[in-house]
Amino acid sequence: MHEVGEDAAGFGIEIRVEVHSEITQEPQNFARILEYADCPNVVACWNSNPTDVVSGSVQQAFALIASKIRAVHLHDLFDASCPHRELFALLSAQDYEGFTLAEIPSSGDPERVLRYFEAQWQAYKPSSKQS
Repeated sequence: MHEVGEDAAGFGIEIRVEVHSEITQEPQNFARILEYADCPNVVACWNSNPTDVVSGSVQQAFALIASKIRAVHLHDLFDASCPHRELFALLSAQDYEGFTLAEIPSSGDPERVLRYFEAQWQAYKPSSKQS
């Protein structure tokens, strides 16, 4: 990762690492990967993995990679197993300005689904940051 990051830096490219495997998705392992990469443009895509949640909170996992998060994948916002309100508050607290991406199943009416997704996203934003 370090070599890839260094090479990409010369082109102004960020390497956004996202984890899915059973081992790499463990927050401590993902943090270690980013630490070993030791390159400022090797950054994280927060994937909202179930392994990020401990006792109903993502705070511990988030703290391990917070400074490296440059993109966020959100799954179904109605899924109560992910504390979305807390995640949004943590992102807001560090003035996150990156993208949040809807990683959701396809739909026969995607525009309608995305309008619902956006409405729920807006509802989860901390009130002090709402426009």
